[in-house]
Amino acid sequence: MAKKDKSKKRVPQIPKTKKEAIAQARRYFSNAKDTLINKTSIKNDRYVDSKYVSEASAMGYLAATIAIKGYLLEHGIVDGRHKLPKSYDQYTMFIKKVPKNGKLMAHYNTVYENLHIAGYYEGYCNVKLIKGGFESAQKIIEILSN
Repeated sequence: MAKKDKSKKRVPQIPKTKKEAIAQARRYFSNAKDTLINKTSIKNDRYVDSKYVSEASAMGYLAATIAIKGYLLEHGIVDGRHKLPKSYDQYTMFIKKVPKNGKLMAHYNTVYENLHIAGYYEGYCNVKLIKGGFESAQKIIEILSN
């Protein structure tokens, strides 16, 4: 019997519509919040287990980026000729094409800094920092779901 290759990471499926993207983003966001609430506690304004903060931060960041991708696809900002954004610079470039993007850009920067960099990569456990990232991720989903 052949062994399964466990080295392959699961890549989130790219949504085809904005509605599908928002639903997927909400699911990721909910899972991220559940991870924070159920798998780590707070002591002295810090989450106790950095592993789960990192995991939740990654899911929170993915939730925001999935919502952005759905919007870009739905509004024809990206199509078959353009690749979906994969880096911070690409996301900011595409967000600039969204009408009235000031709040969206500010929230994306907060999500990127607080969740992706600080929470996921650096393992920061400061409750206010992580909660601020989650609030901005939720705002992105709300803004783009309308």
